[in-house]
Amino acid sequence: MNTPSTSAEPDPVDPTLGEKVEHNVATVTAATAGDEPLPDAVEGKKLSELNMRDAVAEGIGGVRGMVESSVPTLIFVVVNIAAGLKPAIWSAVGVAALIAIYRLLKRDTIRHAVTGAVGVAFAAMIAAKTGNAQDFFLPGIITNFVYGLAFAVSAVISRPIVGYAWSLVAGAHENWRERPRLLRAFVMLSWVWAAMFVLRGGVQLWLYLSDQTLGLGIARILGIAPYAGAMAYTVWYGRKVVREDEQIDPDEPSTRPAS
Repeated sequence: MNTPSTSAEPDPVDPTLGEKVEHNVATVTAATAGDEPLPDAVEGKKLSELNMRDAVAEGIGGVRGMVESSVPTLIFVVVNIAAGLKPAIWSAVGVAALIAIYRLLKRDTIRHAVTGAVGVAFAAMIAAKTGNAQDFFLPGIITNFVYGLAFAVSAVISRPIVGYAWSLVAGAHENWRERPRLLRAFVMLSWVWAAMFVLRGGVQLWLYLSDQTLGLGIARILGIAPYAGAMAYTVWYGRKVVREDEQIDPDEPSTRPAS
């Protein structure tokens, strides 16, 4: 007597399965080679990280930008010691203008050079009017405290400047205020920036009140270091928190492709 088989028949194989696998492999391979765009989710993260990397370079101007921003201050301090205030003022303004013109002729990015030249000219005008070499550094001291206050206030009211800057520069994470992890991170980073600006301003204010022109020049030149450090830490920690937040809540991505 034959008994019927009780084993279930295997599910039919999708006849297009091979084509789907081949298509997915081809897509990833072409994207990796740069021939085809990545899917939107991956491309959004890639563009976001590239934007942040460019923002760091743009924010500190690279090695060349840091050197160029320091030269007018160095010239002012050296010439002031050697020849007096008026030659120092003209020398600093002249060097800042030459740097801006050189950048313009080379068709390079001139934002840092132009803002630097305008800042040097304004500081020189104040020093020329008061006849006090230390006043050349006064606008920078005030600016540090103003920026520090702005970052601190934004953190206190949970409207951190870093969050808005991150969303604007990265072209992503527009919903950061609705994500507690990102909001806490950007508040903390805003406090970091507030502390950095207050520290720079405090050191320079102490030197200003002590009539230390040479010390002010050194502090101004070295002041780019904490700025670059705050920028690098912001990008590193911000990207770390963004990745962790996406892993916790992958169904609500915080990135989108940059437009």
